[in-house]
Amino acid sequence: MSLLWFIDLIIAVFLQLKIVILKVQPEFLTAVVFLFGMRTRDDLRATIFGAITGLVEDSLSGFWGPNIISKALVGYLSANILGGFFVWSPILGVMGLFFFTVLDGLLEILVSGLKDMPVPVSGWILYTIFIQALVNAPIGVFAGENFRKHSRSKELWRSEVRSSESKV
Repeated sequence: MSLLWFIDLIIAVFLQLKIVILKVQPEFLTAVVFLFGMRTRDDLRATIFGAITGLVEDSLSGFWGPNIISKALVGYLSANILGGFFVWSPILGVMGLFFFTVLDGLLEILVSGLKDMPVPVSGWILYTIFIQALVNAPIGVFAGENFRKHSRSKELWRSEVRSSESKV
């Protein structure tokens, strides 16, 4: 985990605590875990990063468990979303982050219920999860290819083409 991801985590925690949209606090930590998983594509690192992020969120809420499990699962699944069936596109990032934010919220409710702290599923809870997912979804556009790496590969390809043209 590089320093940049640690800074992203701190910024997400700060924004999550300070911003309220339509009477709902956003869930930016799920977005950071999703971006990490999509960028690294390493399920072990993404799962550990998700668990650490969940631990940070649980330590702020004072109730241990639900966020650790849900963020770890989001990290694991987001690292494995690309591959055989899915090919990266911005719409995949938007839909993926929307889906994973909803999954994160529902898993938090489920795990809380398993820990003898049942959360009554009401219209307000579902509204909160939906608004959090809508706020996070546009961030999914940035979940794809590492643009610096992509531009380097283009430069490498261009240099190979130039060298082959000079030989002919």
